[in-house]
Amino acid sequence: MLQCTAWLLSTTLTIVLGACAVLRYILPSSITPTDDV
Repeated sequence: MLQCTAWLLSTTLTIVLGACAVLRYILPSSITPTDDV
């Protein structure tokens, strides 16, 4: 159970970060908010 949850969280985080990177790469910097974590 714990392994499945950890895998799901890591996968979701990877997808979210990937999507953010793609959006930042495609969209102009003026549209994307500048919130560097």
